[in-house]
Amino acid sequence: MVTINNVWEKVKFDRPRQMVLLAEQPNDIRVALNCYQPGAQNELHYHVGTGQTFLVLKGPCIIRYKPKTKPESEPPTEVTLKEGDSVLIPPDVY
Repeated sequence: MVTINNVWEKVKFDRPRQMVLLAEQPNDIRVALNCYQPGAQNELHYHVGTGQTFLVLKGPCIIRYKPKTKPESEPPTEVTLKEGDSVLIPPDVY
């Protein structure tokens, strides 16, 4: 069992991002923690039909997002989160 309290024991940081699965019900819900090394980032992408929530447990986090309806030339919105902050990225949003 992985909990928020012992998640750091599961993170090895042998790569820029490590996912720690907390719970999963196939075809319904998946709860996982993505742990990032300082400076690590994802490519801008979106999830079809499902949102994604970010909760910062440790350190700052920069989130960049952009609705698919915005022109490609327009830069994404950038938000800096601190420990304890969270944000929901709706489905189909980069």
